[in-house]
Order: sequence, then C-alpha cells, then structure tokens
Amino acid sequence: MAISHFLITKLPENVISRLALLPLQTDVLIPIAEEVTLNFARIASLDDYFVSEKVFFKVYDETLLQYGNETSFDVIWKESDLGVLPISADTQSLLANDAAPDLLSLLALNPATEFIQIVSYSGVLNLSIEGQIIVPGERIETSDLLKAVYKVHTNGGGVPYFTMTYKVGRGTVVEPTIYTLTIDVDAIAELTEISRVSTVLNEAFDDGAGGTINYDVTRETISIDITNGYQGGTAEVDISILSPFLVPSSPDAQSSVDIYFNGDNLEKIVDENFSIVVTLDDFGSATINIINIIVKDEASESGQIDVDLISINQDIALVSATINTVSITTNI
Repeated sequence: MAISHFLITKLPENVISRLALLPLQTDVLIPIAEEVTLNFARIASLDDYFVSEKVFFKVYDETLLQYGNETSFDVIWKESDLGVLPISADTQSLLANDAAPDLLSLLALNPATEFIQIVSYSGVLNLSIEGQIIVPGERIETSDLLKAVYKVHTNGGGVPYFTMTYKVGRGTVVEPTIYTLTIDVDAIAELTEISRVSTVLNEAFDDGAGGTINYDVTRETISIDITNGYQGGTAEVDISILSPFLVPSSPDAQSSVDIYFNGDNLEKIVDENFSIVVTLDDFGSATINIINIIVKDEASESGQIDVDLISINQDIALVSATINTVSITTNI
C-alpha cells in the first residue's frame, strides 16, 4: 500500500521550518507529491552556532490510515573544527537588578561548540532552564543556552555576584580547559525603618528592701532593614543613643536599649556612640531590631536613637546618599 500523506507532529524550537515558502505547521496532513521541499533555517540568534534538532512526523496510506509509528529525522548545522578558533574565553558581565539574560549571550563560545559542561558555581545561584535549576556536572547543548537564564534578584549586588566555571565540548569529547563566567551587580544600599510596635505595661520590680515597686514600662520594637547591599558582604552601622537614662531607685528597674542583629544582642543602659558590623545575606539584606525599654518613672521625658548606614564592604560609595538614616524619637 502506497504512502500518500505525512503529518508533522513536533517541530524544533530553534529552527524556522517551511514547506516551500509557507510556514510548516503541525497536525496538518500534507500530500506527498513527486517532490515535496521542506526548508529549515536556524533562528537568527543561533545563526553562527551548532544546532541539532529533531522533526517528528507520521505517515499515512491512501485511505488516510496511519502507517507505522511516529518517527523523526534530524536537522543539523555544524560549524568549523574546534581547533580553528579559540574554544572559549573567560567573560565578565555587569548586570542590573532584575536582569535576566540568556546564558548564550554571556559566554564567548567558538561556533563549533556543541555543548558546555558546568563545573562549579559560587555566589547567588539563580541559573535555570524553564524553571529547573542547572546543577554542576550538567551538560547544556549550545542551542539550549538560549533557554538557560540567569535571573538577578530585585535587591542586592556583589563584585562578583555570581561565578560559574565550565568546559566546552563537541561530540563525545570534553575539552580540558576550564573557563569562568563572572557576573557583577552594582547596587546602592539603603537603610529604612520597616515597622514599629509599642506596648505599655505596668510591671512590678524589686525595690531593694524586700518589697516591690510598680512602674509603667514602654517597650518599643523597631525593625530596620538594610537592603540592596552586596551579597554575603558586610555593612558598617553607627548607632548613637542620645536618651539619658536615669539611675533607678529600684535595683532592677533599668531602662535600656537592646540591639539585635545576626543572632547577637547588645544591651546599652547609658548614652553611647558605637558601631556594629552586620553580615548581609545572599540578597544583600539584613535586619536590625532595636527594643527600646523605657521604665517611665526612671527615664527622661524624651529620647533619641540615630542609626546610620556608613558603608558596604568598607566602601561608602555603595551607600545611598539620601536613604541611610533612621531616627527614633520617644516621648513618654
């Protein structure tokens, strides 16, 4: 029984496919004439690179019944030998927050490269293909590098922000040289107050004479965020306590300022100017919590705490010139 038609079931993603001069369509029966011309061309962004794709199809007899199983054929473009040009080179890119370039645009590859093999990562890992994180050891065909996207987070920066080492290959051969992709992200850090919660409770304290004495105690919890710093970096923060705390008449009725950061806690009970160094996370962020404990009858009527972001990684140029200070004023 003669084969009279064919039907394309799946076309390659990185190839322009045509039947004569018209776009080739899937799931459409196409009669087989004496000569049927299918044209394939690489998409523009892969015009100089190795591409190997499959076209899946079915064939039908004169009664339009499917004959045999679905099958496929390959469309392949191969460029010059790897030895003609440098295989690859180390590259460095400066990206902005929220940038999402494809990996092909970030690498310097010989057109004959058929795949890369990831060796290692460091920094902020956010490299994926269609939502799946790419892991070290994985091979990625050159044409799939268009789908491999590195997404820079909305906040944070680093120099470097992310590095990837890789090898290149052709066929079954992986070249021994290791190349490095470096991504830098410039960022200007900011310091902002994100919340303030205040409570007042009447509490009993030891009066030092075997009895108790009651005071109203105000507890203010202020959360302050450092954002858009360098991932894994450090932030120098100056804190100035300008609220005079009176010596209590009760031994444990002491006003204080407690500062919490990176799992540490500092307690201050007198005026003081001091600095802390805060470690930032992978997003260049950190939170400082300040608990202002004011024993009303023993504290002054007003107080002020100033928190200033001074530098990121000891560089004052990485700090916003305008959003770098939080002032906490308390009126009892």
